[in-house]
Amino acid sequence: MKFPGLFLLLLCVLGGCSSNQVAFQNVSSVPVNTTTSLSNVLACTKEKIASHNQNTAYLIIVREVVDGTVRERSTSDGPLGDAGVHQLQGALVSLLNSEKAIVVDNQPSMFSKYSRGSTGLNKFGVPESEAQVTYKESMLNYVNAIRTGKGIRAAESIVVLTISGAFTRIDSANLSNDGYGLTLGANGSGGKGEIEFGKSVSKKVISLSINLIRPMLNTIIKSESFDLEFYNSSKKYNVKGTVGEVDLGLALSNTRIESMHSAQQTLIDASAIWLVENLFSGSTKSCLTTQHV
Repeated sequence: MKFPGLFLLLLCVLGGCSSNQVAFQNVSSVPVNTTTSLSNVLACTKEKIASHNQNTAYLIIVREVVDGTVRERSTSDGPLGDAGVHQLQGALVSLLNSEKAIVVDNQPSMFSKYSRGSTGLNKFGVPESEAQVTYKESMLNYVNAIRTGKGIRAAESIVVLTISGAFTRIDSANLSNDGYGLTLGANGSGGKGEIEFGKSVSKKVISLSINLIRPMLNTIIKSESFDLEFYNSSKKYNVKGTVGEVDLGLALSNTRIESMHSAQQTLIDASAIWLVENLFSGSTKSCLTTQHV
């Protein structure tokens, strides 16, 4: 053909020709372990539990930690993250040694509130008796195998517990706003100057309700609710001056935000500490006085 160049030009006109160059830059920061204001309390609790010895072992199932501030079947998402189950599982695993408590990854179907029939719940809303016994025996054997390997006396029984939680409050508007401003000025023969300073603080509240459930009897045996205030604060400085015919100015600002998702993680940590405290009979109460980070 005699017109390959013309043909290519026509394709560019009809289809659009572009030349884009994308430069990918690696993130400069490196990952760090997640911390909250309760990280020191978590570390203390873990140490206390490691030295605690009892004949009962636990099997813990985290069923759900939902955003209860929106309707269950709402088509719109709530403001909170959906990783509450994973966060609570992670907090409990970090606190508990496997010879004392097993945290289940996926909920066995017979403990699901949606299960029915021979593989799930009976007409009373509790797991079938035969399935209960078989499951508990197999998990107790698993725990005692771990204990034998570590030279720890065998557990006499294993208790199956389910955890259910919901975030019940997240303020869309500020609970309070506080602030003040200050202005200073001076005039002299060589010029004039002015300093402005302002500070403002606002806070919101987020709440988590947690239930400890005995699934074998379909009963709530413990329940607790936690409220947490988180803040936004800002400071502003403004310096202005005039020397002769020259105007000078300097503006500075400093803003500190305690994010909603950080508050969510902190409440999860609090619930994990509360749950462990209940399982091990007050052996970790002194940790609550640990100085926070």
